Amino acid sequence: MESTTPNNFIIACVLLAGIAFELAGAAATKGSNCFQNIPITVVAYALFVLSGTAYIILVSMVDLGVGWAVSSGVETVGAILIGFIFFKEEITIAKLVGIIITVFGIIILSLTVEEDWTPWPNTWNEPLWATTKDITEEEMSKSLI
Repeated sequence: MESTTPNNFIIACVLLAGIAFELAGAAATKGSNCFQNIPITVVAYALFVLSGTAYIILVSMVDLGVGWAVSSGVETVGAILIGFIFFKEEITIAKLVGIIITVFGIIILSLTVEEDWTPWPNTWNEPLWATTKDITEEEMSKSLI
């Protein structure tokens, strides 16, 4: 039987596409001059629709919290860099510290995707409280007795 779980390459491609569309949309938003430049405004909306589409696909393949947090963190760092490079915005010490903390957060969240990262209670991926999908029918019937 074939596995329906997408491989890491597909997940990475969808994630990167979503991030690229989101960052391009953010740059277009800045370039739209608050709706004054209509063509750029339309491009910004189109890019955000493409980004949203990529994220809908992404969260069907990974945990919402991990996928969204990783993409948001990368987008935050990317937006700061785009602002610095293309719009001559400043990078302050506070922004630099925020970037460093964000990058470490992304690394930690990315590691939780791996099955055997660190045991607590058994793995970082194990929920602290079981949900009904984690309990087998046999365990469920025993708990009702």
